[in-house]
Amino acid sequence: MGSSLSSESNEPQISPEIENLEQRVEELYLEDAVSPLSLTNMPDVVMSEILGKLDIRAVQILRKVCHSLRSFIDDTRRNGEISSIKLITNPNSINIVYDGKYEVIYRKHEVGCLVEYQKRAKLFRQETCYEMLLGDLNLILGAQKTLLKMLGIYLREPSTPFLPFLKTFLELKPRPLSVETLQIEVGNQSEVMDVLPYLEPKKLKNIRIYASCGRNELMEIDRIVELDQWKMAEKVTLERWIHRKHFVDFGHLKEVLLSTYQINSEELIELKEMFLNSSTLQQFLFPYLDLHDDQNFLHKKNRYFRTKNSDSDVLNVRHIPMNKIINFNRLKISEVPKDKVIEF
Repeated sequence: MGSSLSSESNEPQISPEIENLEQRVEELYLEDAVSPLSLTNMPDVVMSEILGKLDIRAVQILRKVCHSLRSFIDDTRRNGEISSIKLITNPNSINIVYDGKYEVIYRKHEVGCLVEYQKRAKLFRQETCYEMLLGDLNLILGAQKTLLKMLGIYLREPSTPFLPFLKTFLELKPRPLSVETLQIEVGNQSEVMDVLPYLEPKKLKNIRIYASCGRNELMEIDRIVELDQWKMAEKVTLERWIHRKHFVDFGHLKEVLLSTYQINSEELIELKEMFLNSSTLQQFLFPYLDLHDDQNFLHKKNRYFRTKNSDSDVLNVRHIPMNKIINFNRLKISEVPKDKVIEF
């Protein structure tokens, strides 16, 4: 028993100062271990990984949380994968729709811009809706690494100042915007020229031009048809009335839908000759309102003509009076019914 007491008395004693120091070190370690992390103090590598797992809707919401997150997202230029963007202007708002399902509304407010998404809204003071929208658009398009399948611009507000803002935005981009299909509602040629020249000609395949606000009067296209974007396109939809002198400017295309108010026999014969001499045209669809076939060009519902650059192709001109449509269509000679005559 004495030996046991002796061994205990020989153990080194820890001073109170050392015990207090060890306790404080442990407290500091625990404080550091359990301190709450927030998005603003996470390492850049972690934040980049988080952003990479978010869709564009979530990134746009996150970008509006605070200035530090907005700056980080803009600097990292997240790799977005957007397939379509629609811009819709209204008298008091601009709507932007991503991929047909994520819609953000930029609504004019007396002190700035009210941004709405899924019944949530945030007011940005002393900022215009154009500035807010183009700032967001710059982030998205700047991060876009893949081809944008469709860009739609719909002007539901006559004489809107939006297009000049958009033109300046596109002019300042370091390279033309890569878009496969442009779909635009406009009132005149100048509005098309605010957008079309700033798209990458080698990527643009499909141009669709519609009348905005029901204004389907005659539209000049003399500047449009001189653009590389027009000359390198494959498909054009033009639901605006144009002068017949421009028919020749469609000969390089593959598919055309051209609405017209009135068409006559002379114009139909001109279109037939253009088609027969074209090596690319596959279809020319012609909806009309008024037909004057004084030369009886459409005396048959279907007519067939041999093309001038291929022995195996024929042109089929089909008239559908009930729908007021004339369809010029390239067929293989084997597709022509045996009881039909192929004209020269």
